[in-house]
Amino acid sequence: MTVTRHIPRGPRCAAPAVWGRCLFACTLLAFLGSSRLEAAPAVGEEAPDFALKTFVDGNVRLSEFRGEVVVLNFWAAWCGPCQQELPRLNDLFQRYQRAGLVMLGVNLDDDIGRAQDMSRRLGLAFPMLFDPAKAVGRLYELDALPVTVFIDREGVVRHVHETFRVEDGAVYLEQIRQLLDE
Repeated sequence: MTVTRHIPRGPRCAAPAVWGRCLFACTLLAFLGSSRLEAAPAVGEEAPDFALKTFVDGNVRLSEFRGEVVVLNFWAAWCGPCQQELPRLNDLFQRYQRAGLVMLGVNLDDDIGRAQDMSRRLGLAFPMLFDPAKAVGRLYELDALPVTVFIDREGVVRHVHETFRVEDGAVYLEQIRQLLDE
């Protein structure tokens, strides 16, 4: 089993105001010698379960997709790298959906209207979940956006990508193919 945590250098979208306090806390913990500052869930651990409303079809629970390869993408309409990443994820979803790939977008905007507009404008075909209270964002201990989590058929986190660069598309393709082949 190959597991990776991918944290490339590049633009990241830190959430307004709230994330500054998180940066201070993380810096303080690092200074005090904390051994685990990575975002949760850790690669190799079971993905935390959650239920959220979709933009159109009611509720979705992550555990409903056990047995499938799942890609979770945390995003917001104000995030530039998110706007670059989402169309590439949509292409991968459309290409591998029939092979068993499940993709879920978890939107963290306060305004569902902005999120829905962006989703429509980009022509996104995979389900969009709305997390205005940021409960799932906290569950996954996000400190910036976008974050993309690859989960295997047994519900285990295999890859976590923080931020997005155009060249990451090839990495995503390879990791999706590997998970679907297992």
